[in-house]
Amino acid sequence: MLILLYLLAAIAIIVCYWVYVTRRNVRAHEQRRSIFIARENVPQNEWFRRYFSSSGIDESTAVAIFEPIARGVGCALTQLRPDDAFNSSLAFKGIAFLGIHDGDDLSDYAEYNLPLAVGGQSISNQIIEQLGSNPSLFEIAIAVVATMKGRVAVAISS
Repeated sequence: MLILLYLLAAIAIIVCYWVYVTRRNVRAHEQRRSIFIARENVPQNEWFRRYFSSSGIDESTAVAIFEPIARGVGCALTQLRPDDAFNSSLAFKGIAFLGIHDGDDLSDYAEYNLPLAVGGQSISNQIIEQLGSNPSLFEIAIAVVATMKGRVAVAISS
């Protein structure tokens, strides 16, 4: 009987912790999202011209590599800015249930979303190798351009 009581107490503690983590993460996501949605939302071509055209990236590639970030944050694509970075404004400040998630959003992005946008994991790895631990979106755009130009040069010389 005592073992059953201990088991029920342990289950209650785990459920309470799970509820706490879930509520805290929802609040953290809402807080991060509110910062982004408060920003000016401009037409896509103006956003690209204003913030990313000087990087050398074309608009369709910029949209492909940054749209998953905007979806993850919960804002419009045009509310992202070139100085947004994964360890600052884009960082998720929630907590992981039982500490399973490493909290490294850049790694998650590089592993899942960037390869889809640039044509594969090996290209994504080349891009990430050029970046520091806290790249801005503008630095990601420049790395994409440099990597893609390098691939074109290799293909032409082959």
